[in-house]
Amino acid sequence: MAKTLRDVDEEKIEDTKEDIDTLLVFAGLFAALSINVLWFASLTLAVVTASFGILVKQWLREYMEIETSRGAKARLRVRQFRVTALDDWKVFDIAAILPLLLQFSLGLFFVGLCFFSWSVHPTIGRTTTSIVSAWSFFFSFAIIAPSARCPYKTALLKKPMRVLRRCISNYHTTRHIYLGPVKESGAPMEDEDAATDMKGNVQILTAADAILLDDDLLATTMFDSLEDIKSPVEVIDFVVAAIQQRLPASGHITRPIVSLDLRRLPERTWTALVKITAQTLKRHRILRSKSTNDLEEWEKDAITILSTFYPSTFSSEAGTL
Repeated sequence: MAKTLRDVDEEKIEDTKEDIDTLLVFAGLFAALSINVLWFASLTLAVVTASFGILVKQWLREYMEIETSRGAKARLRVRQFRVTALDDWKVFDIAAILPLLLQFSLGLFFVGLCFFSWSVHPTIGRTTTSIVSAWSFFFSFAIIAPSARCPYKTALLKKPMRVLRRCISNYHTTRHIYLGPVKESGAPMEDEDAATDMKGNVQILTAADAILLDDDLLATTMFDSLEDIKSPVEVIDFVVAAIQQRLPASGHITRPIVSLDLRRLPERTWTALVKITAQTLKRHRILRSKSTNDLEEWEKDAITILSTFYPSTFSSEAGTL
């Protein structure tokens, strides 16, 4: 009887083992099929993206090819005829979709790689999944970074991200998530707001002067632009930065300025800087309304800058204040 019961148990166990083996085989085949499906889908999307990328380049090349033998007006008419078609046929929208398709293809490949690595060995699976997860997190953050100033922008998502930023800043519970600059109303500052914002003009001029170091530009365009700046502190900061850029060997200029040796500057440079400084003092008429002890730091720096140039220059400029 014991042998009979054992035979019954063995039969049941054998049937169960066969069922489990069948399930394991099916699971393995399904996993392999899933991996193959993901990888082939990734490959297909990558090839499709490359194909459309070639087409878009051909379309844009054709758009730019206008016969040079035609007159200027004729070329402008052809350009206007073609640029309308670019907008109507969504050429730039198609070009904006292609990077997203390629990134989606890469995502499918990574998912398939994770499945495959787990089937090889759990340690390899954990390592691969961790790296892919980190990539997914930073990639997603770069796409939805809640700041209009953030340079991580995708052309196709500009409008949706603008709506998202507005929604985030409108609610008190989510307002702290927004990382970018805001207007006085609390709304996020966008590119068109920055275009009309006068606060950053001096920083723009300082950065441009540091890159170009163009004395002609300093004496003309920059001089005219600085006349529109209402804050004398910012104007003198620009002058000090311009001197620092042109005399790097003299070391960092500390404020308030005690002494300067500007004799190595070209005549056009120091003439422009003297004129900017003198006009700033003249606009605010500080020499007529204050004693020396009452002067602010920017005012003392301005007078020091003028006094370090040739005495005749300082006398003539200061005499007009």
